[in-house]
Amino acid sequence: MGSVKKQLVIQFLTESVLLTFLAMICAYLLIFLLLPYFNLLSNKTIGFGFFLNPASIIVVLSLSFLVGILAGIYPAFFLSSFNTIKVLKGAGAVERSQRKGLRSALTVFQFFVSTSLIIATIIVYQQMHYMQNKKLGYNKDQLLFLPDARLLGKDQDAFEQQLLQNNQVVSATISRSVPGSPFMGGTEIYPRNESGNGTEIHTNIYYVDNDYLRTLGIRLLEGRNFSKDFPSDSGAVVINEAAVHELGWTNVNPIGRSVVRSGQKEYKVIGVVADFNYASVKQKVAPLMMMLGNNAGGLIIKIKTSDVKKFLAQLKTQWDGFHPAGPLEYYFVDQKFATLFEAEQRTRQIFSAFAVIAIIIACLGLFGLSAFVIQQRTKEIGIRKVLGASINQVLVLVCLEFLTLVAIAFIISIPFTWWTMNAWLQDYAYRININWWVFAVAGIAAIAIALFTISFQAIKAAVANPVKSLRTE
Repeated sequence: MGSVKKQLVIQFLTESVLLTFLAMICAYLLIFLLLPYFNLLSNKTIGFGFFLNPASIIVVLSLSFLVGILAGIYPAFFLSSFNTIKVLKGAGAVERSQRKGLRSALTVFQFFVSTSLIIATIIVYQQMHYMQNKKLGYNKDQLLFLPDARLLGKDQDAFEQQLLQNNQVVSATISRSVPGSPFMGGTEIYPRNESGNGTEIHTNIYYVDNDYLRTLGIRLLEGRNFSKDFPSDSGAVVINEAAVHELGWTNVNPIGRSVVRSGQKEYKVIGVVADFNYASVKQKVAPLMMMLGNNAGGLIIKIKTSDVKKFLAQLKTQWDGFHPAGPLEYYFVDQKFATLFEAEQRTRQIFSAFAVIAIIIACLGLFGLSAFVIQQRTKEIGIRKVLGASINQVLVLVCLEFLTLVAIAFIISIPFTWWTMNAWLQDYAYRININWWVFAVAGIAAIAIALFTISFQAIKAAVANPVKSLRTE
């Protein structure tokens, strides 16, 4: 009708840019709705007004325009280059077969991303579950820590004894050293001459009292705990397994041997405890040395009650009865332990969110592609049905092409995600092994999602009356 190639190119590019601007408006609506969730996920406080300032609007408009041009440039030049006579005669099979490779590649890429994110999300969840349920070497349940017990002054011991009279209190210990807390000392020590390799090592220090091990449920492997029956324990230490190994005492009995601290002060080892995760479970347990003294300032209470709220109310009443220099502050050790995984929790949520977004985008692309391909094969399907093909055979014919693409995407994603997630897991001293069933679950999920996406179009084509599709022949 007289249009030239330039006019067709402008028309296609204009349509593409307008669609992109419409998508931008929808994106602003989604931002308004999802921004609170994003702030919670990223631990940020971004207001919606940030996206309405002139600079942001210019950037978004420019980006939308660029995306519209990039998205429309291929169809604009390709469709405007058709040979008019051939198209009107219906000759387009060659061109369609040439475009099939690009469409297939895009579908494979979309499902590659989706499947990879599904696998990554499962692995991150497994690692989180493993760390949160790993045996820590101490009992963190219903373990209450009062970090400011020093405000009681000289009444700290009396307050502890009053608490122990409550049948809901299993044990209590005066110490500021609690697992998950940054409050701990450190020093260099080396074994006394008679044994060990003589190598100086760094060890962390916990200042404890006689009831510390019992209150936290830490297992004593060798020797004994601190005791009031031994006044000499002020010059004694209890060490963990990691310290025994670092000191070179793996094949000898460490009980009764001595370590020398910087400053040439000597301490006798009276006990060895099993390693417990007193820091993050992302790291291996480091050498630890427990000593008596310098423990004023904190109080750790082991309770056993089904009515924690009532116990805390009683605790506050008892605290106020001693007229301390400040209010009662406390936290449960298991809750503090959970905060150590905030970064990992955010990682899991981010992976999950992106996996959902990638799946939705892949499904949209697959839905559009399946509708397009099935429309092109309408007459072929009609002929097959006239020749006796059943509905199930038609469904297999239609679905097989797309499931093959999904299977290729899944196969490509296996080595990629295995290598990537193995690299991510290297940051954790205690980590899971990636099991084969993770990939199997992701593959089945991807195939199920693809089947669900194309099922409507496939069933519609399979049950269609072949007379309608062939009546123009």
